[in-house]
Amino acid sequence: MATIPPPKILTAYDALLSKFEDVAIQSNLTVCQGDLPLASSFERTGQHEFKFSRSIHLKGLKPKQRPRGQTLSVILWAQERFSSPEKSPNDWALVESNVRLNFFVEAKGQSRLVQALHYDFPKECPAAHPLFHVQLTDELLPPEVLDTLKVTATVKEGRSGPPAWVGMRIPTPDMTLSSVLYCAVASYLKDEIFAKFAEDYELLKNRLLHPRFDPITDSLRDSPSHFKSSHWFPTK
Repeated sequence: MATIPPPKILTAYDALLSKFEDVAIQSNLTVCQGDLPLASSFERTGQHEFKFSRSIHLKGLKPKQRPRGQTLSVILWAQERFSSPEKSPNDWALVESNVRLNFFVEAKGQSRLVQALHYDFPKECPAAHPLFHVQLTDELLPPEVLDTLKVTATVKEGRSGPPAWVGMRIPTPDMTLSSVLYCAVASYLKDEIFAKFAEDYELLKNRLLHPRFDPITDSLRDSPSHFKSSHWFPTK
């Protein structure tokens, strides 16, 4: 049984990550994805299902408000699962996505964690979870992810345990890997670079995998004139 996905999916992920790396380098930033080829990021988990796992380290960001001599870096770890119905084997779609981010202040050769969050689109979504949501945390990524990127990191001094808001799941748009990368370019790079990336993305977007979110679609169809809290939950 093949361990790599259909070529159209592999090339779509490759095109997305390459476009992101291109604009980062154009902005004098450093991008690291480890030493393993992209194909190694895929694992077959069923007859009609694959899992994708990849980490990206973006270094050299310079936020406006920062002490002299410090820069910001972001590590992103994406895990996505996609499948196709048995009767429609070419109809691939995302059924799960988890994108975790760590933000570090870089100074004197050290990486200090200052913020962490993760975007989630669970395959099996409990009734009390928004289908797409973000949670703010203070957790370092797993050692195996940091080791892949050759990062040694510390946590923020004075941390007194998980804050109260860790458990809050905040509804979001479909913040899958492609959406997170799009927003990163919009947030951290120059407007003219984002404009070019957005233009290239328009040519790429129909090749990318899209999530299935029928509960939200059905809820919005039933009440199209306004948003309401229950739209974002997997209620029937």
